[in-house]
Amino acid sequence: MKKNIALLFCFISSYCLSQNTPSVSSSLTISQVYGGAGCGTAGCSTYKNDFIEIFNKAASSINLNGYSVQYAAATGTAWQVTNLPNVTLLPGQYFLIAEGAGANGVNSIPTPDVSGTIAMSATAGKVALVSTTTALSGTCPSSTSIIDIIGYGATANCSETSPVLSLSTTMSAIRSGSGCTDTDNNSSDLTAATPTPRNSATTLAPCIVVPITLQNFSVNKNGSNNELHWQVNCLSTSVTFELQRSADGSNFKTIYTSSETKARCASPFTYSDVTALNGANYYQLKIIDIDGKVSFSKICLIVNNIGSRNILRIQPTIVASEVSMQYTSSTAEDVEWIITDMQGRVTKKVSTTVTYGDKKILIPITDLSRGLYQIKGYTNLGNTTTRRFIKQ
Repeated sequence: MKKNIALLFCFISSYCLSQNTPSVSSSLTISQVYGGAGCGTAGCSTYKNDFIEIFNKAASSINLNGYSVQYAAATGTAWQVTNLPNVTLLPGQYFLIAEGAGANGVNSIPTPDVSGTIAMSATAGKVALVSTTTALSGTCPSSTSIIDIIGYGATANCSETSPVLSLSTTMSAIRSGSGCTDTDNNSSDLTAATPTPRNSATTLAPCIVVPITLQNFSVNKNGSNNELHWQVNCLSTSVTFELQRSADGSNFKTIYTSSETKARCASPFTYSDVTALNGANYYQLKIIDIDGKVSFSKICLIVNNIGSRNILRIQPTIVASEVSMQYTSSTAEDVEWIITDMQGRVTKKVSTTVTYGDKKILIPITDLSRGLYQIKGYTNLGNTTTRRFIKQ
């Protein structure tokens, strides 16, 4: 009776790739703007009040005493002011400022943290967060007191890079990343979406990302499938996994992708590879964190084999330039020899072709450092036992 044999071997690969990600400055942002309160027919405004929402994306608390939010018409020069109270915002905390009320609004906004009376345009205008209570002046003021500024609508003549478009009585400008995204471009940092006003009682959404840590990654044989297992620390709010496979340990292709929430990724993951390759299957896990940073797991190798084992003998076992092995094969076959150090790290791979019978195989090792090593051969018909040798 033929018997399925699966050999598992893992080695550590400690490298990370960087990707360009939106910058996160250490201050406050205007996280949402809605000027749509008030319209001509019943129910044509989503909310009964205009509002401005700010957000603390810093790593530390910020006191709002002496700050203000200010509004001007799209091409106007007169800035109206709403002073902010002596309140401290925690990292990831929102703050809701109610502004002018209008007719025909459907919903009341959540309890505002402070109220003003500014009547804002639904479609075009300029909103600034300022570190003083002195009114700004000019169409597009330049002042070190301006913490953040948003222009909305095609006619807005002041914005960061370009204004956000398409606001209305049912659409607000909402900053991406729960308020964290800030590349100094209004048109890309904010999008027009259904208004969702958040006040200081809203669940905190801190921007400081705790890097994902992979706790374990392994593979085992489960019937005719290769089964992968992994678990992460899951302190970030979301993570994307890409499970990758290779036949040679170098050229990896993604075979499975999954984006998971913090709640889901708190539990272990299992994936069954039902299209496993004949022979060697190298696996690695690519992890993409919420901030776009990429890391990789160790690489695991599992070999699917059928048939009998071959015999390996090394003579001598203390060598300087090459390993001499006596290899007995029941058929002509290709053999992949894998040499590892005693920590399990792959140091060399060599492929050979052998014929039937007893053969001597020489593997050059002049490129290896002095030390103790292990060697094992993998074939389509079986695998050798492991043997050790010492490189002088």
